[in-house]
Amino acid sequence: MQEKSNIELLQAVAKRTNRNIEFKESRFPMSGVRRIPKFKRTIYMHNNILDKNLFVWYGNPYEEFGTHTIFCGAVAPIDFPKSEKIKIRKRFIVDKLHLIKEPQVFKSGSPSFDSKVVISGNNGSFSQKLFANVHLQHLIIEALKVDEFITISINGYNLDFVPELVGQSYISIMNPQSWYTDQPEIDELFRLINSISKILK
Repeated sequence: MQEKSNIELLQAVAKRTNRNIEFKESRFPMSGVRRIPKFKRTIYMHNNILDKNLFVWYGNPYEEFGTHTIFCGAVAPIDFPKSEKIKIRKRFIVDKLHLIKEPQVFKSGSPSFDSKVVISGNNGSFSQKLFANVHLQHLIIEALKVDEFITISINGYNLDFVPELVGQSYISIMNPQSWYTDQPEIDELFRLINSISKILK
């Protein structure tokens, strides 16, 4: 039996959960050197008709240098300035040893929260004010435990392939290295982004 593609798996999830899914796939021209076909794929799924939160998947093997070639995650539109850029990731041992130098790293002002995460961005005072909410801190820590590489970000990715997000600020729970295609993982990120977005409204 032929193994299902990622798109087929996601379509099955959408059907089971009564969610609307949109996808686009374009094949790159073959060359004399490359014999294996490569594709650019963009997919997004709405959570439900009651909110504007989405799940997105992106894959482009020829994405420009310095940007992610593949990622997926849950996204919620927010009424923040589009110019604000914030990224939160799990704090690793190498951070404690100061082996990673990340520009513009900020603190939330909560020692417990700051000991578990690294916050970077372009506006320290905005970050500190935003993440002062203890309930939001707990949800962020919970989201970062879903996967080793999960990041929480505000306006951290180009999501213009989703019409509703063109010019729109958003917060996301994103895996920048792989795709989730199983319903439990998708549902869990939807649950977390729904809870986070309610605090930010």
